[in-house]
Amino acid sequence: MQMLYPTGEKADAELKSFIDSDIVDSDANDVLYAFDASRDYDPSGKLDQIKAVVMWEEQIRKIKHGRFVLLPISDVTRGHGSNSYPPAWKQYLAELMNEIEH
Repeated sequence: MQMLYPTGEKADAELKSFIDSDIVDSDANDVLYAFDASRDYDPSGKLDQIKAVVMWEEQIRKIKHGRFVLLPISDVTRGHGSNSYPPAWKQYLAELMNEIEH
């Protein structure tokens, strides 16, 4: 984000835009519920039962067809926002889809 908003003015403008467009339509109770639900969510006990080919993080070794990918910092990564920016990971998805087809 520092590359996208290198000045305080640009960062402030983006934050204002986010608040005006995204947060204004959010229900406070829904946001609290979502955060609370994620506090103790732990799927690790059943990861070995996943049969689909997936890309995931730390616990990936427990999934039969899983693969861990660490994205190197680059011009296309966006920190925590990289997961919603396809140019950062599309090559890995293409590899995954190619494996599924063969």
